[in-house]
Amino acid sequence: MNIVFRGIKLLPSSSKKKIWIILLIQFIKFFLEIFSIGLIIPVIYILAKGENAFESILLKYDLLDFFLKNNLDLNNFIYLFLISIVLIFLIKFVFTIYASFYEQQWLEISNAKMASSLFAKYINDIDNISDRKNHNAIRNITSEISIFYK
Repeated sequence: MNIVFRGIKLLPSSSKKKIWIILLIQFIKFFLEIFSIGLIIPVIYILAKGENAFESILLKYDLLDFFLKNNLDLNNFIYLFLISIVLIFLIKFVFTIYASFYEQQWLEISNAKMASSLFAKYINDIDNISDRKNHNAIRNITSEISIFYK
């Protein structure tokens, strides 16, 4: 855990602010995944047992009375249930794409900022000019920064 906090201290200040947003996005993705997995189980049960199992579940929890009062018959309720599941999975899919895009954008911007600040430190280090006969500085700027963000 100490290594994680030391790594966070190395990040630029703008990247530190966005890391909390990324953590929040990860928690939302986690709950959407759990919710979608929880929706699959009733669908599999209904598909395995048939329409009677769905009707028995509705009667067991007194949900059929509520929907019959709103002029929904059982077939329309099944269609409504399946459409709502598809919409939930679609929302989860779109949110996951947005989260991946946001995380990748943060990664690239933070990588570029860290590389440019490291390059500026190499250029401004006047004491070390005579030792720059090899290309270790360029290797450090390009490859080491990308390893840090992985």
